[in-house]
Amino acid sequence: MTQVTGTAHQSESFVDAAKSLTKVFAERAPDNDENDQFVAENYADLKTAGLISAGVPSDLGGGGASIRELVLRGWPFQCTPTKSLFRRGVGTTKKLLAI
Repeated sequence: MTQVTGTAHQSESFVDAAKSLTKVFAERAPDNDENDQFVAENYADLKTAGLISAGVPSDLGGGGASIRELVLRGWPFQCTPTKSLFRRGVGTTKKLLAI
């Protein structure tokens, strides 16, 4: 398992959440592609699962996961636009926290 800033339990819950969403995102992907739709439902699911705030430090109310855990692990979201938006959001969060 990859080291994270938070606890091992948090790390596993992030991974479990991402894995559980993979199937849902894969089912939605053809419809999103066919109808040229923004992946708003997927993004809402990421937020509900705590993955949007996972990279925010714990003392600021986030999950405390490291950039490695969130991006480099290569979670198989099965939806390229969702994966791209998620990774972009994580990178932006980390840059803003560094200011």
